[in-house]
Amino acid sequence: MKRPLYPSQASQIISDLGLLKLDIPNAEDILDAIQISQRYMISFWDSLIVCSAINLDCSIIWSEDLNSRQYVDKVKVVNPFFVIWTYNYIACIKL
Repeated sequence: MKRPLYPSQASQIISDLGLLKLDIPNAEDILDAIQISQRYMISFWDSLIVCSAINLDCSIIWSEDLNSRQYVDKVKVVNPFFVIWTYNYIACIKL
């Protein structure tokens, strides 16, 4: 049996997770996702991910489900399993 985390470790993990930016979709985002879904012929759920990426000012979505190197609105899709590592694929995570 694995030993449980010490309270200080659990506190640090929760503190680190609190730094992540979250997007909570609203009705306008749902409508935007429907339009993106129709325009790019992708699923509604993938479109909602794209909307959240746009809302959070992400420039890249790492996905094996969408077409790699495709731009969906302002966001570039990159498949992490087919990446040719060049300076073009450097992304930063905004905390």
